[in-house]
Amino acid sequence: MYFFWWEFLRCDLGYQEFCARGGKGRGSRKYAKLYADFGDVHATSFLTWWHARGMELFAEPAERVVRRLTPGEAGTYDPDIAVVAIPLSLSLRKINNRVKHLLREEVQRVKQHKRSQARYPVASRPVLSSLHKTLSVYRARAQHDDLYLYEIAEQVGVRNAALQHDRHALRRWQTNEVARHLRVAQRLIEHVVQGKFPVTKVCS
Repeated sequence: MYFFWWEFLRCDLGYQEFCARGGKGRGSRKYAKLYADFGDVHATSFLTWWHARGMELFAEPAERVVRRLTPGEAGTYDPDIAVVAIPLSLSLRKINNRVKHLLREEVQRVKQHKRSQARYPVASRPVLSSLHKTLSVYRARAQHDDLYLYEIAEQVGVRNAALQHDRHALRRWQTNEVARHLRVAQRLIEHVVQGKFPVTKVCS
């Protein structure tokens, strides 16, 4: 997933030019924050970039552990934390049972509404093979803008076995399918430079 985020960001020509200028000059208003976080995605391989920047961008905060609050902390409001008074005269078995009973519904409610706390949360969980196909079509088109769309389809393996015996129908289908992938790629690129991925809705 994160590899495709990185790849589609590399497809934006404006961001590519901004990276080439070292994150300065024209485009600062649009790309400055993105550059501060993602850096020059054209300068290294994905793995090098991932270890240098990517993991931090997409990491969730460290998981909270059960601990005893200090008197000062007990008054701090946090909707994801329950401050519970526990009579220590009870046995551990009774404490466990009563805490579970008391907080079961609250814990389930928080889990159901919990949102990612990463700086760049993934917007959805698409089929990775579809992202790969869309990226392949986009790159093939960028390299061969003189080809018909059905020729691009043949080049990247966009085929329909049911239409193999009807050349005209197959070409129409391939043309439409490649055009669809190109539209999706454009939307992905438009949103990825806004720090959102993978989003395919039309930008408003």
